[in-house]
Amino acid sequence: DGEVLQLDFCSVSLSSSSQNDLGSHRTLLASASRDRLVHIFDTTDPQHFRLIHTLDDHSASVTCLRFISADQLKSSSKNEAVIVTAAADK
Repeated sequence: DGEVLQLDFCSVSLSSSSQNDLGSHRTLLASASRDRLVHIFDTTDPQHFRLIHTLDDHSASVTCLRFISADQLKSSSKNEAVIVTAAADK
């Protein structure tokens, strides 16, 4: 088990072509931990957090993470969120 070191969340607007029964917004939560994993959860339904992805490509504890909107990165798509992570060797 990894000790959670950082949490971040964001609200993402879905394009009209990808809308489903959850509506046009999705809320995401990301956790970073000592076990070198980043877990991303869909928290749109507050009664049930659903794990949607695990990032496992870090070689050390993940000490920082942050969602950044695609428009802040000058991306071509305004309906995306990007997660930035950092790990530190001991």
